[in-house]
Amino acid sequence: MANDEVLARQLQKQLDAEHAGISQGKGRLEESDRDYARRVQEEVNLEAAFDAATAVVNAKEGINLPYAPNPPPQPLRKLCQTQPVGPAPVKK
Repeated sequence: MANDEVLARQLQKQLDAEHAGISQGKGRLEESDRDYARRVQEEVNLEAAFDAATAVVNAKEGINLPYAPNPPPQPLRKLCQTQPVGPAPVKK
């Protein structure tokens, strides 16, 4: 009987120690998750602030980026016909 009680106390101590370790590990994971969520939110806020600042600068400079698509490429023959070649004419 005495051996059973001693064994039961030892097992209870082991279980308590394991539970304390698990609880501590769980607390560290929860803290780590909160830190990660905070860092992700800070990054999202920083990106939003950057996008807003970029939009203000683009509006001041009259740039419609990044949403304006690039013009379609033109064939070389058409470019040669529409743009002057050689030196600019001298006005008299």
